[in-house]
Amino acid sequence: MLSRIVTITLWYALTYVIVLYYGGSVCPYIDGLGIRDFAVELAGVFAAGYVTRVALEFKAAGKLWLDLSVFIFMAAGLTIFNKAYYLFPVASGVKVAVGFTALGFFLAIHNYLQGQREYLASGQFSRETPGASSSIISKISAITVVSIVLSSIIIFLVVNKDLKWLAAQPPGTVEFYRPSVLREVMFVMLVLLAFLVSVIVGYSRNLKLLFLNQTHTLEKVSAGDLQAYVPVISNDEFGRIAFHTNTMIDGLREKEKIQSVFGKMVSPRIAERLLGSDHNALGGEKLNVTVLMSDVRNFTALSESITPEELVSIMNKYFTAMVEIIHRHAGEVDKFIGDGILAIFGLDDQQQGPQNAVSAATEMAAAAAKLSAELGQTIKVGLGIHYGEVIAGRIGSPDRQEFTFIGDTVNTAARLESASKDLGKEIVVSQAVFEMLGQASRAAAWQAVGFMSLKGKKRQIETFALNIAL
Repeated sequence: MLSRIVTITLWYALTYVIVLYYGGSVCPYIDGLGIRDFAVELAGVFAAGYVTRVALEFKAAGKLWLDLSVFIFMAAGLTIFNKAYYLFPVASGVKVAVGFTALGFFLAIHNYLQGQREYLASGQFSRETPGASSSIISKISAITVVSIVLSSIIIFLVVNKDLKWLAAQPPGTVEFYRPSVLREVMFVMLVLLAFLVSVIVGYSRNLKLLFLNQTHTLEKVSAGDLQAYVPVISNDEFGRIAFHTNTMIDGLREKEKIQSVFGKMVSPRIAERLLGSDHNALGGEKLNVTVLMSDVRNFTALSESITPEELVSIMNKYFTAMVEIIHRHAGEVDKFIGDGILAIFGLDDQQQGPQNAVSAATEMAAAAAKLSAELGQTIKVGLGIHYGEVIAGRIGSPDRQEFTFIGDTVNTAARLESASKDLGKEIVVSQAVFEMLGQASRAAAWQAVGFMSLKGKKRQIETFALNIAL
């Protein structure tokens, strides 16, 4: 705010000097009043205008009409005073009023543009709707037309007054007075030119800053940074672009939030697969994958022996450890089924799926035993693994859907997990899985169970079982 007051003070001091010179240049009545008396009178007018302007700065900062209104009121006050006290004609006041209006107009544009730059530099932002629409082209055109009209009127008044004055001089003295007349005209033209250039440069700087601010924010968004917003500082195209950009950022942030939550409810790789354009409708695709089903053996007894809060705490620690192991072995958790886990391996490399699933199952059994010791609760797991064809896709209704893997392979893995309890083994796999294991894995203490009749299955399945030695 202090810098704004300093700027206003300098501008009002400068315009005071300009009006002091301009008044004597266009009005013979003021010229006849005497420079000292006019300077004192003008100082009083400018002091009143300056105090009013500073007071309004705290209530109407950045308003385009502010400086122009103050200068118009100053011109009106000066005209009324001269008319009442000196009996100057109204036409004399109008000439000075034109100068006041021009200076107030240029000053208003300058302060308005400076206010925009300071607002952009402050790092603040407004997300208000731009309001009544206007065009940047219309604004620039209006400023250009008004600047040219006011400048032309002022130059005309100066030249007209000087020509009348020269006509009243004795013959043969025109050449003597011509340099002073030219200096007067040149002074006024240079002042007007300086103000015109100031407006052009100021507007150019602001347009550049608005473009840079917009592109900088979009670059951040394209890089994944959704924290920045574009300030809405006008009701033209820039304001509307900024408003809609901010609306877009809000939409992206909401989408990111949904994806973040969704990524915790669904495995990240499955979520990515689900969000892909090839999976937007109900239905699915056939895949050959390895399915792992795990279950906590003594879950019912465990839940009866501890409070619900303790049970939730234990199961969260258990699931955290199991999911970390599954992910480390390139598996993806499809869903939690009570205390059970359905995991999929081989989405990227189906040949490596069985080996990864067995390696994960071995670690999961070891991790459950370690967790039991840490928590002081017995946690035993059973795991069934099968390789085969599944359907991966969305199932449900148009209003409520779930992405999952279904098919006989999933059912068989669940039955193998159930059979592990009957066999007293921790891991049971089908022959399809066992035959795809590497030599090192097959050399473990596997037990060839042979063909088993699994619940709900008509055909028997050859199986292999393994206990983890701890």
